[in-house]
Amino acid sequence: TLSFPDFFPRERPHGRPGPEAAVRHLTRVLDLSESQQSDLRTIVLRHHAEMQEEIERAKKFGLAFMSRIFEEMKPSLNEKQRESALEMLEKWQKRAFPPPPPPDSL
Repeated sequence: TLSFPDFFPRERPHGRPGPEAAVRHLTRVLDLSESQQSDLRTIVLRHHAEMQEEIERAKKFGLAFMSRIFEEMKPSLNEKQRESALEMLEKWQKRAFPPPPPPDSL
């Protein structure tokens, strides 16, 4: 059964997983042979830089989108609600986008 990959857990205190974690997950889920692992590793590595770029692009979009929504909501909120909403936004930004892993972990 395909599941939400354990190499991409919802809480990632140390950053994003690398290509090897993706291959390990696919090996476990799909029961890949060594030859298949090698083929998939080549594919994952070939697309890794592009994936990192897309993740960064998505981060920027997400931050801008949520900030825009917050700005639109502010006039409807009282001061205490604005403070709470801002705290929620800041927590979301920190939680949603942890720093990337060190280069040697990729």
